[in-house]
Amino acid sequence: MATCPTFFPASGPLKTPATPATPATISALSLTSHKPHQRGSGMPTFHIELFEGRTIEQKRAFIAAITQASVQTLGVAPNTIDIILTEVKRENWATGGQLWSDASS
Repeated sequence: MATCPTFFPASGPLKTPATPATPATISALSLTSHKPHQRGSGMPTFHIELFEGRTIEQKRAFIAAITQASVQTLGVAPNTIDIILTEVKRENWATGGQLWSDASS
């Protein structure tokens, strides 16, 4: 089972969580910053890859949770947080040399 890197802080080393996440939840989470002249220094942009198939309600709830956690932990305003979800077909994702589309058959 693949693990998902986490961030502690943006400039620090990546660490692996004690409870591994699977690609079915989140594959990668990265934190970048906008240039200061765009919306202030250190405003986060999250790029999240996940398997396709979530409902719009699930995506809304997920986005709300990431936004709330960012506001609480990073001390940023909600309107400064960008979140980009990229849905990936199981046939385009492999772990341990095996496509996820093959694993479900």
